[in-house]
Amino acid sequence: MDDPYVYETINKMSRRDAEEYLAKIYMKWKTQDARVLDIGCGGGGLTTSVLKKFIPKNFKRLVGCDRSQNSVDFALQHYRSDKIRFFKFDIQDILPDELKENFDHILSFYVFHWAQRQVTAFTNVYNMLAEGGNCLLLFLGRSRYFELFEELSRTPKWGAALKDIREFLTPYYDSQDPAGEVRAMMEQIGFKDIDVKAVYRTYRHKGGVDEFKKEYLAKISMKWKTQDARVLDIGCGGGGLTTSVLKKFIPKNFKRLVGCDRSQNSVDFALQHYRSDKIQFIKFDIQDVLPDELKENFDHILSFYVFHWAQRQVTAFTNVYNMLAEGGNCLLLFLGRSRYFELFEELSRTPKWGAALKDIREFLTPYYDSQDPAGEVRTMMEQIGFKDIDVKADYRTYRHEGGVDEFKTVMKCLNPFDGLNDRWDEFMDECVKLDPDSGTFKYQLIVAYGSK
Repeated sequence: MDDPYVYETINKMSRRDAEEYLAKIYMKWKTQDARVLDIGCGGGGLTTSVLKKFIPKNFKRLVGCDRSQNSVDFALQHYRSDKIRFFKFDIQDILPDELKENFDHILSFYVFHWAQRQVTAFTNVYNMLAEGGNCLLLFLGRSRYFELFEELSRTPKWGAALKDIREFLTPYYDSQDPAGEVRAMMEQIGFKDIDVKAVYRTYRHKGGVDEFKKEYLAKISMKWKTQDARVLDIGCGGGGLTTSVLKKFIPKNFKRLVGCDRSQNSVDFALQHYRSDKIQFIKFDIQDVLPDELKENFDHILSFYVFHWAQRQVTAFTNVYNMLAEGGNCLLLFLGRSRYFELFEELSRTPKWGAALKDIREFLTPYYDSQDPAGEVRTMMEQIGFKDIDVKADYRTYRHEGGVDEFKTVMKCLNPFDGLNDRWDEFMDECVKLDPDSGTFKYQLIVAYGSK
């Protein structure tokens, strides 16, 4: 998948290791007018957010190269400046004359294991370095990911699809001494001050297997209208997700991006901080009567973690359908069952908290007791008139980085019960007693897609 935005959101491991080794390894930086190259820059995020922090502040230029034109275009659009630029180049290709001896420092993170022609790639690095220049390259030797693909390539079911598996595996997949091989190669090419290490490391995806799959990001690769798209974000809150995330996914030449929310405070905040000529925000509750001016007015409608608050699901989904123009589509992510709902529901049955939580059913997702939420949503969407319907309900986990304390803060932001305001800390303590592992959010995510 050649999708620079998706990669920008998931390359946390390379960012972690880049920062660690840049801080750990003593690079002899050129103190004035340093020329720095990042090989395999992807969408430019690591180049600008990580490398820029470590290189000398008075650098002359910071350049990123990548063999993917999509990634280079993304980087140019989002990160180019007077001293930062990007260009398309595969490190295994013939080296253009203008790149020879043109850089003082060359860095690369999690790229060189893709290069089957290792001697060519390392020779190009050597030839791009100016006299006295240096390089730092981090890449994979053996890994469980490679092993999984290789094992499946030997099965009848997957053998044909993975027939070119050796082009995917690192050149050091079978090596007993990858560091020794790389060191010998660098010596033969002419490098000096060589230091090569091969160490085993681990990285735990914070979202577990679910984060690794990134299924919902794949869903966002919808059939976008290529010209003058009109996009709506339902439940936009303060506008941050609308502008920082959705804007990166939708076509660049969109006509307008609109966020709506039932909270006037949220809309006012969004208008103050994010409004522009093509981005606007309005107050609207998706369960209300639909104004005529919103009917058939959008090509794409998206919503994230909002529809579980809508008790009138048929009204909410019907409004989505009626706001879509012919050929438009929607993607809605919302909660089914979750441990948060369970904690509130359990405490509502206690004498101590019953009165404050008397309206608990208005807080719980409409699918709290459902044995088949995906089936219910699918049937409802069919009855309303949606086409190309795809609904899934999967269990997921999310670990709050701040643990239980962060859990308490998040829940305070979401608290819909006025009767808890003065007793919030005490109530949260009760929740934690019921579930000491409440810093880990266990939930069922419903993903609904449909078109008109």
